[in-house]
Amino acid sequence: MSPSPRPGPTTRLASNDLGVAEVPELDKPVITGSLAFHYRRGGHKAVPAEWKAFLDFADRHYRAAAK
Repeated sequence: MSPSPRPGPTTRLASNDLGVAEVPELDKPVITGSLAFHYRRGGHKAVPAEWKAFLDFADRHYRAAAK
């Protein structure tokens, strides 16, 4: 299943924090805003690339909060 070309109401709400106007592409994590999103191919389990994206996102926010 591929993402909808037009975001629904929830995605539009999240888009303000994601910094995107459309649903992000499959396998292209968005971690630059105050909210992160990663829609990927495959089963429902955490893989090493997701942990890296999550830790990069968390590290950036914790460092910003520590300043």
